Amino acid sequence: MEARSALEQALAEVLPAIASTTCMIALAFGVLAFSEFTITRTLGLLTSGIMVICFVADTTLLPALLSRLGVARPASPS
Repeated sequence: MEARSALEQALAEVLPAIASTTCMIALAFGVLAFSEFTITRTLGLLTSGIMVICFVADTTLLPALLSRLGVARPASPS
């Protein structure tokens, strides 16, 4: 299988899991935004935002880096 098609297939298979996990974690930390404590509220909002940034990086930056760097193939045993 060609590296590009393998990368596309892998991304298509794992994208729903990554998206749902990111949404759940971001929403869970977003609940902290309703806290009375300023530090806790800020932590919740900051962590939710960082989770969204990580999702964008997972879906854009990682595939671009993997396709640019190529696939490392294990050495054949002698």
